[in-house]
Parts: sequence; C-alpha cells; structure tokens
Amino acid sequence: SSRVLWTLAVTQLTEDWLYGDGEDTTKSVYAERLKQLTTLTDPITVRQREAEERPAAVKALNDAIANYTAAATSTDDTYSHIEQSEKDKITAATSEAQKWLSGLVEKQALLPKTAQPAVLVAEINKKREAIEKLSNPILSKPKPAPPKPEPPKAEEKPQPSQEQTPMQEEPKTTEEPQMETCE
Repeated sequence: SSRVLWTLAVTQLTEDWLYGDGEDTTKSVYAERLKQLTTLTDPITVRQREAEERPAAVKALNDAIANYTAAATSTDDTYSHIEQSEKDKITAATSEAQKWLSGLVEKQALLPKTAQPAVLVAEINKKREAIEKLSNPILSKPKPAPPKPEPPKAEEKPQPSQEQTPMQEEPKTTEEPQMETCE
C-alpha cells in the first residue's frame, strides 16, 4: 500500500541522513529524528504484537468461558449448595462474553493485517478477568456445615426402690492385722 511505501521511503531518507549529515549533529537532533521514526513505526509494532498475542488471549477467554459455564451448569455435588440464581449470573456473563468475542473475532478475521485491530488483547484479558471476578467468589462458596445432630436426651433412670437394693459391700474393718513376733 502507499502508506507502507511512504514509511519505507522515510526510513531510507533517515538512514541516508544518518550516514551523511547526521554524523556531525547534536543529540537533540537525533532524538527528534528518532521520535519521528517511532511515530511511524509504533502502530506497526502494536499491530504485530497484537497479532502475535491475540490467539493466546482468545484461547484463555474461551477456556474461562467453558470452565465457568461447565461449573455453573454442573449437577455435581461440589456446586449443589450454590443457589440457582447465582449460577444463572455466571451463565449469563459467559454467554454474553462468548457472543462479544465471537463477533470481534469474525470482524478481526475480515480485516487486513495492516488495519487497526478490531479488538485489543488488553480488552480480551479484561473481559476474562471480569468473568473470573464474578465467578470465583460464587463458585468458591464453602458448603454449609451439616447440621449437628442433637445429643440424645438422657433418659431419667428410675430411683432404686426399697425392693431393689444395690449389693451391699462387706463392711471394712479398720483393725490392722497383728503380727506375731518370735522371741
């Protein structure tokens, strides 16, 4: 495209200047020329970095959507104590995120590599973090402790009556046995 050709021409002119008149110039002039070049090349660098990092960010968001949706719709005993309305919040958020991501991925696929990205990696990561922030507190609620069984009430024992007397112990003698001495 013409923008690419123009960028190449500017960088070639800067290189020619650098090895020509630029050899005897001041640091401030170098800084100004560098600033001009980075103004031209920063958008290119951003698009390249976004194109490289976007697939991993999309995969991470898709994985989070799948994991949290599966947990919210699970009939597993692990999540049985969580109210259905709380689980519905998660499924609504993951469904909305999936629609959002699908639309932007399709839009990005139609764009040429030289165009501004339809969605930035930072936006995708922010959406994933929002789902995690919503879902983790809900799904990590501890199960309520099972109710403690009431201790059995002590049944009153009938008082021994006159007829039922406990076994009496033999009376203890307080006398000490005498020892015989031999004289």
